[in-house]
Amino acid sequence: NSGLSAGRTDAAIATFGSTLVGAYTTGPGELDATLWLAGQTGTWYGQQHRAASVAAEVGYEWTKAKWRPWVRAGLLCASGDSNPGDNEHGTFFPMLPTGRKFSLTATYSLMNLNDRFVEASFLPHARVRASVFARALSLVTAADGWYSGSGATQQEGRIFGYAMRPSRGATGLGRVLEGSVDVR
Repeated sequence: NSGLSAGRTDAAIATFGSTLVGAYTTGPGELDATLWLAGQTGTWYGQQHRAASVAAEVGYEWTKAKWRPWVRAGLLCASGDSNPGDNEHGTFFPMLPTGRKFSLTATYSLMNLNDRFVEASFLPHARVRASVFARALSLVTAADGWYSGSGATQQEGRIFGYAMRPSRGATGLGRVLEGSVDVR
């Protein structure tokens, strides 16, 4: 996203962070919460790299109810580069991304992203879970771009594993509605 050309990957980034996870029996079910924080430092193609990401989620599952309904809500914010023309790179870089089970598409990555979501799921059968997800997606900063892809895949060449589309000054990415049925 710096506009610099390079024939080889030139990134040296360290990621540090913490995760807090809890589940608490309350009323007819269980309340769960997750807080995830990550910071990054290093260099990105000769630029100083400083980036961060935070995710917070909360859910409630009615464990004693028929079909065990479970609702969740959360947000993720992954920093973007607010000034691509300076010598500092601020886009959060997910080095070892995974296909998040609740995000069924790779049309966006966890870079320069605000992701707000709600999820509802239930168990119509002991071995079947059905879920529906609604997401509101936007860019953290319009100065950076919209990233997609599934992760860094090469050290050399023109293909890196992530693609960036310029934002053209906009921050809205859209709304996503997805569903899944998992059978064990």
